[in-house]
Amino acid sequence: NGTYVGLGSEGVCLQVDDKVFKVFDLVRDREMLPPEESLRFLNASYIDSDTPIIARKYYPGVTYRGGHNNSMIQLLRTWKSYGLCHTNVTPNNLIYDEKMQTLTVV
Repeated sequence: NGTYVGLGSEGVCLQVDDKVFKVFDLVRDREMLPPEESLRFLNASYIDSDTPIIARKYYPGVTYRGGHNNSMIQLLRTWKSYGLCHTNVTPNNLIYDEKMQTLTVV
C-alpha cells in the first residue's frame, strides 16, 4: 500500500502511512551510504534488510524552489552546529513546510 514519492541517484522513496522508506537499490558501494549517527539526527534509521533501506517520518510540504532565506539560514546553522555535511543537497532534497515555515533535509 505504498505511494511512490520519488527516484533519486541512490534509489527510490516510498510513503506508507506517516513513514517514508528510501531503498538504496542503486548504491553499489555501501561505504557511500549515510552513517547511522547522521541518520539519528534526521530521526531516521536503517531497517533490517539485505538491501539498505532507511525509514523516517514523512514530512509534508513542497520541494524547495528558492526564497525562504531565514529558513535556509536556520537549517544551515543547525547542520553546522552538529558538525554535519550533506553531499547531495539539491532543491529536491529539501522540503519546505509552509505552515511551520521550516526546511527539512530528506
